[in-house]
Amino acid sequence: MYWNHNMRFNKRYALWFLCLITILFLSTQYIFSSKVLNFVLLQQGNITLGNDNDSHMIPPTPPPYTLTSKKQRICILAGPHKTASTSVQGNFYRWSKPTVNFSDSAFVQLPQPLLTSWIWPVPQEIARVEHNDTHTWNWAPSKVFYPMMEVLMDKKRHPTKRTLFQKYTVEEIVGMYRDCIGRYWNEGYNVVFGTEAMDMIVKLPEGPSMIDRVSNYILPRGMDGDQVTVVIMYRTPKVGHLISMWHQNCDKPTDDHFYKWISTTPNTLGPLDALGMVDMFLNHTNWNVDLVHLEGMKEENWDVSNFVACKIMGEQCRGKVIEGLYDGSEPVVANVRSGQRGPNVPNETLDDMDVVLNSYDCNYMHLLRGDENPRLTIHFRSAFQNLIQSCENLKKVGYPQNRIEMKEKVKEIAQHRGTLVPVKQTNN
Repeated sequence: MYWNHNMRFNKRYALWFLCLITILFLSTQYIFSSKVLNFVLLQQGNITLGNDNDSHMIPPTPPPYTLTSKKQRICILAGPHKTASTSVQGNFYRWSKPTVNFSDSAFVQLPQPLLTSWIWPVPQEIARVEHNDTHTWNWAPSKVFYPMMEVLMDKKRHPTKRTLFQKYTVEEIVGMYRDCIGRYWNEGYNVVFGTEAMDMIVKLPEGPSMIDRVSNYILPRGMDGDQVTVVIMYRTPKVGHLISMWHQNCDKPTDDHFYKWISTTPNTLGPLDALGMVDMFLNHTNWNVDLVHLEGMKEENWDVSNFVACKIMGEQCRGKVIEGLYDGSEPVVANVRSGQRGPNVPNETLDDMDVVLNSYDCNYMHLLRGDENPRLTIHFRSAFQNLIQSCENLKKVGYPQNRIEMKEKVKEIAQHRGTLVPVKQTNN
């Protein structure tokens, strides 16, 4: 009896010991695989990842959000800066199904949405932190995707003071965007979102990898490329776009020191590179890209938000407005400034600068000639004819091969002609 009892006792402990060894082995495998994945992400993008003991840690591996319908679409409003981006973002946030709202925001969602099948997916915690943070502009939930691009940058070279990045790790922030978009996608909604910060893809050397991370770690998995459309705005006159950038970056609304700014700014003038953005999205994704010539659109009396909804997103419209528009739901036009001083350089200087800025786009004539890429749709193509003709004439004399050359030529023009006093009033 003693021998049988002792044998059963030893078997019981042997079983417990085997279970313990198995648990330890599986835990070691999980930790090792997590470390390997983190190492790979670090090597690919210089992203600083959180530690495994972080209580808010979100696994960097995207969850398997699956397609609920092949008819679902994602529309990404990619800017760039100073191309009516704030207005378009605010209007689609207002018009889509309600998500996260703040009564003191610059834009407030409508009680009766106009776009019932579309959602502007606002991650609630990111919106809460951003709403409580200190900003130098009128923050609204429509601006919630600006940090999404910033979090994908190389933090060593581009540090940021956002409270969001002090409170949460890269994986957590990426996970909040991914989970929010995925949740609404699984519920069957079309998704529309955007930020002018998308122009970082042409400003930064890590631009291509930023696109890859949006595709692989934020958007739902298993989509076909033709379910995603990127909308990019092209603004002319180019020098007017440059002046708007100066107004945004100058010290105060009455600052008239354009000459000093263009001569000394480290700004790489990325927002002027809309065609570069088009080229990069076509080369690094299988998504569709819609290029909109803003001046051509205005000449045909379109509001930019209505145009995107009617002609790109495929919403029902009457004439040139969304079906069902009611009092209080009209598109808001933001950031229209008046009373700002004009640049303190002669008009001839601005004309010469415009020629150089336009000539840079000759690098992208392969995008504008014919229908070479079936994934690219150009709206108001005729408005690009002057550019195409100018580039034909410049074949012999040449044009700037990159934005560094373009900026240097613009700076040389300013320095050659000097400043102008007194300054004149202008509207942005």
